[in-house]
Amino acid sequence: MKIAYVAFILASLLLVLGFAFNAEATHDLRSKFDIKSLQVYVNDNLVWSGSCREFRSDVISFADGITRSGCSGKQLSTLGLERDSTAQVRVVFNSGRDVEEIHVSTWISGYRKDIEAKTAEFDTFAGNTYSRTLLLQVPKDIDAKDTYTLHVRVEAKQDLSGVDEASISTNVQRLANELEILSLNIYDREGETLEFKAGQTLFADVVVKNRGNHMAEDAYVKLSIPELGLERTVYLGDLGREDGDIHQDTRRVTLSLKLPSVDGEFDLEVESFNGETSDKQTRQIKIEKLVVTEEEKKDSVVTATTPIDVKLVLMIVGLILAAVIIVLLVVLLLRQEPMSKEEMPEVEGYY
Repeated sequence: MKIAYVAFILASLLLVLGFAFNAEATHDLRSKFDIKSLQVYVNDNLVWSGSCREFRSDVISFADGITRSGCSGKQLSTLGLERDSTAQVRVVFNSGRDVEEIHVSTWISGYRKDIEAKTAEFDTFAGNTYSRTLLLQVPKDIDAKDTYTLHVRVEAKQDLSGVDEASISTNVQRLANELEILSLNIYDREGETLEFKAGQTLFADVVVKNRGNHMAEDAYVKLSIPELGLERTVYLGDLGREDGDIHQDTRRVTLSLKLPSVDGEFDLEVESFNGETSDKQTRQIKIEKLVVTEEEKKDSVVTATTPIDVKLVLMIVGLILAAVIIVLLVVLLLRQEPMSKEEMPEVEGYY
C-alpha cells in the first residue's frame, strides 16, 4: 500500500509539472509575436488580411504563403478609390505581447507627395484586439492612369515582430460627374484687387474644367454677392471629358458686377454648375463708400445753386454786341443827313 501511495503521489506531481510545462510552453508560443494578426478595411470593405501561425520547431509544416517566421498576409480584393473623396481606412490587429507607445500609420504612395495619416500613441496588452480608423483625403488632381499603393503599418519605438504592415495595390478612378474651377482672378479696370470703391465695376476671370468621366452638359458659371442681392450667370455650354472628346474640356469666361453704394466686407461667390455637379470658390472683397466732408458738401451746394451756363453767357454777350452795333449805325446815319440851303457853300461860276 505504501508503495502504491508513493507511486500515486509521484504520478500526481509529474502530471502537475506536465501541465505547468505545457502552460509555460503555450505562453511562450502565444508571446512569440508582437502583432499576431492584421486586417485592413477600406470604406468598410476587407481588402487585406494577415496572421502569424504559432508552431513548435519539431512539428513544423509549411503551407502556401507561410514563411519560416510563421507569418503571412495577402490582398483580398482590388481597392478602388475616387478622386476628391475621403478614404476611411480601418486597421484591426491582435497584440501578442504588451507594447508601449504604439501607433498606426497609413499613406498612399505614387502621388507627387505622400497622402498620409497617423493615430496618436497608445499601449497594447497581450491577447487583446485593437481597432483604429484613419482618414485619407484623395486629391482632385491625382491621375487616374497612374499606379498607387496603400500602405498600413503598426509602429513603436522598437522594431515589432509579426504581421505589422501591409501593402495594397490601389486603383484611382474619376468621378462620373465633376466640374472644377481651375482659376479665379478678381480685378477692376486698373488691375487685380479685392478692394473696390462704391460704384466701380468688378470683373472676374473664371476657368472651368470638366474632370468627370462623362461629358458635362449645359454648364454655367454664376458670380454673386448674396448679401447684396447681386448675381450674374453666364452659359458655358457642353464640356467634354478630360481624356479627350470632340468638345473642349476647359472653358474661360469673364463676368462683371456693378457695385452699389455700400460700405464693408462681403463674400463674393463664384460657382460652376450643371444638373449633375457643382464647384464653388469664395473670395472676400472690400467695398469702400465715398465719404464727403462738410466743406465738400458746402462746395457742392454752392456749385449746385450757381451753375455757370456757358450758352447763356454767350447769348448775353451776343445781345450786348448787337445793341452796340445798332447804336453805332444810328449815329452814323444821323451824321449823314442833307444840309440846308443856307449851309450849302456858294459855288463861283466862270463865264
